[in-house]
Amino acid sequence: MLQSEPRPTDLPGKKTSVRIPRLGGGTIAFREPNPALKDRKWSYPVVHNSLRSGRRIAVRLLCWQVSVALLTGLGFGICSHLPEAWTALAVGVLVALASLLMSVPTWISVGNAGVTLRHLITGLLVKWTVIVGGLVILLVQWKGPPLAAITGLVTACAVHLLLFRFKG
Repeated sequence: MLQSEPRPTDLPGKKTSVRIPRLGGGTIAFREPNPALKDRKWSYPVVHNSLRSGRRIAVRLLCWQVSVALLTGLGFGICSHLPEAWTALAVGVLVALASLLMSVPTWISVGNAGVTLRHLITGLLVKWTVIVGGLVILLVQWKGPPLAAITGLVTACAVHLLLFRFKG
């Protein structure tokens, strides 16, 4: 078995970290360059996020999207007929399921930037393939009402934006 080069954090030396305050709150930690590697002049960022925090955010998003889908279906059930309520509920749950499927590749492992970008792109393709395919089935094959489907889609996607507090 070939042994790779030792990482700079594996080498003996001073491992002090510097904390830099972020604009939105919190800090970014950087390690001092290792004295054993004098040719490198940059430091290494310390990552504090874990797979568990990503899972927690994804589960929170799923719960909020399903609850908003239930409220949208209930609103259409009170104000309109039953097919509109079922269509709005089905599209909202479909978006929640697609969001769950999008987050699954990132639960598997943490890698470098290339692996993370590949997981993100794969997850986005899976998410929107599930959403578009589900909408086609609901609207074309089962002849669901389009207004309820669009409302369920917009409310479930709006939860995603509001949960992460995107502004602008």
